[in-house]
Amino acid sequence: MGKIKKNDLLKMKFLSNLSISPDNKYLAVSVSQVDSETKGYESNIHIYDIEQNKWGQYTGSGLDNSFIWDMNLPIIYINSLRDVKDKEKRKNGYEISSIYQLDLFKGEAIKKYIIPKNIKSFKQISEFKFIFSADYVLGTKDFYLLSNEEKELEVKKRKDKDGYEIIENLPFWENGSGFIHNTITKIYTYDAENDKIKNISDILGNDIDVYDFQLDPTKSKVVVIYGTKLGKMDLKNKLAIIDIENKKVILDYTDKKYNISSAFMFDENNLIVSAAAMEKYGINENPKFYKVNFDTLDFECLNSDFDMSLWNSVGTDIRLYSSENLKQINSKLYFISTVGYSSNIFELDLKGNLKQLTNNAGSVDEYVITDKGIFFIGLRNMVPQEIYRVSDSEEKISNFNDYIAEKREIIYPNHFCVKDSDNYSIDYWVMKPYKFKADKKYPLILDIHGGPKTVYGEVYYHEMQYWAAEGFAVLFCNPRGSDGKGDEFADIRGEYGKVDYDNIMLCLNQAIKTNTFIDTDKMYVTGGSYGGFMTNWIIGHTDIFKAAATQRSISSWTSMYGTTDIGYYFATDQTASDPWNSYDKMWSQSPMKFYNNIKTPTLIVHSDQDYRCWLSEALQLFTSLKHNDVDSKLVIFKNENHELTRSGRPDNRIKNLEEITEWFKKYL
Repeated sequence: MGKIKKNDLLKMKFLSNLSISPDNKYLAVSVSQVDSETKGYESNIHIYDIEQNKWGQYTGSGLDNSFIWDMNLPIIYINSLRDVKDKEKRKNGYEISSIYQLDLFKGEAIKKYIIPKNIKSFKQISEFKFIFSADYVLGTKDFYLLSNEEKELEVKKRKDKDGYEIIENLPFWENGSGFIHNTITKIYTYDAENDKIKNISDILGNDIDVYDFQLDPTKSKVVVIYGTKLGKMDLKNKLAIIDIENKKVILDYTDKKYNISSAFMFDENNLIVSAAAMEKYGINENPKFYKVNFDTLDFECLNSDFDMSLWNSVGTDIRLYSSENLKQINSKLYFISTVGYSSNIFELDLKGNLKQLTNNAGSVDEYVITDKGIFFIGLRNMVPQEIYRVSDSEEKISNFNDYIAEKREIIYPNHFCVKDSDNYSIDYWVMKPYKFKADKKYPLILDIHGGPKTVYGEVYYHEMQYWAAEGFAVLFCNPRGSDGKGDEFADIRGEYGKVDYDNIMLCLNQAIKTNTFIDTDKMYVTGGSYGGFMTNWIIGHTDIFKAAATQRSISSWTSMYGTTDIGYYFATDQTASDPWNSYDKMWSQSPMKFYNNIKTPTLIVHSDQDYRCWLSEALQLFTSLKHNDVDSKLVIFKNENHELTRSGRPDNRIKNLEEITEWFKKYL
């Protein structure tokens, strides 16, 4: 077997949208891979026959990532712009979606419905009725209500505005989407028999923005999580239940005590929400599950003893898409939670009884619950995504990425723990280099995760595997601020650059003591987002690293506050300060304050459409380093955003990895 190569990323299969047929006989999954012609990704639907234990590819358009099963038949509805004319219309500004129907027993998908809206997500209500979400431009007449002539005029009007932007709402842009200040999401029904669209969410207000919607078991009601963007976006979401047929509001919860992230209606007496008051731990506070009293709207907590997040926060650079985490099945809720440094599936009943259904190291990315067991897309045993079946034990049932395990030598990290000064247990890992020899010294790369409320775990991470293959040892850790150990552990508000920095340096020092093969004269540091912030902070406080590579980083909380999509609430919450009343506190937690101390040669990587940590963060670092005669280099990726290393253009992801690796090798 050979070593991991950087271009192995181009051969990987990325799995998403795992779903089960109504009769529990077939699994469907979207399999994405690199499209060398478009320099993007293509996605096709693969079907697994559970009884026959057999896989097959069922579509080949390369455009099939959004789909649902028909509620009664082995038929799949695909939201896909396959037709060249449809693509051209969307490109020219028309709102259009094409729904294709794929019969598992009749061959290729056929175009079934054309809907004059850009559908984001959709669900089936009945045989010929669907509910979907789509964007709407504030101050305009909804596109589907326009005549053909009016549509042409509206498209022309929108194009005429391409040369300027008039902003009245906050946030004004969003990472991965661009300017969104005048765009909200609404929900609609589509009557396929009569080719009619009806707006559902306007009953709550013409300007409300829908964040999530779920059908009740009878499919006659929809539970809506919503807010507003007018002026300034709400930080605490509202909740409503709407009778679909009569377009009548049954319940509307607008109290600002809780931020509601999801809601599920089981019957007329049982409404369960996940929500957080955000009073004790701020915006990163883990939500709890609550039963809502329909009459009084009081909240009764169902899992007060479960102090963990309700999502998967295990990081990797080989997960392309994600789907719904919380699911309502019969009388129970299912969700993924990150505990320690692994994510697994949990079950909650209406009495608050909590049960963990999977319990292995790694990551559960998506799942379905069936009468034939649990199926999930996961990262297990240090290999890329595969599909697993759980009955009495876990069994891998797919072979999409077998070539990695069969043809490449994967480096398994060694896990360690160390106690910090507050007696918290801090997890860290060391990966030995490819073809490791005990009597040899090796350079070390310290890799810091983003978030900060995420975790590193024992999963395949391509950049780390590549660095190990290139002769580096790799150190990664989960300092204070990380997920997986409760709210208190994750809460570093007002302490950025203090307890987290101390934890990271503690792990580094312990790793050096425990792994004597580390060459302390050849150590390097890198990280992205929060990891980029911490890289900037570290090189402003120590000179022990030979070189640094900071990616999509934060340089100054004061500039991040006013320029990014989340800055105005994230920066103030996380630093426990603001630019007016407590400027010194915000500035003291900013790496920019210490840039005059930097002597470490530094590579800066950023994307020009990164609205999470805007380009200004990279520019001020580069200017400071050059002003102080520090060897530095700035790489700006065009038409990429904050997700460059996860879902960016494949060739750009490879280029990013090359730049970092060669920068470190330059200082070997």
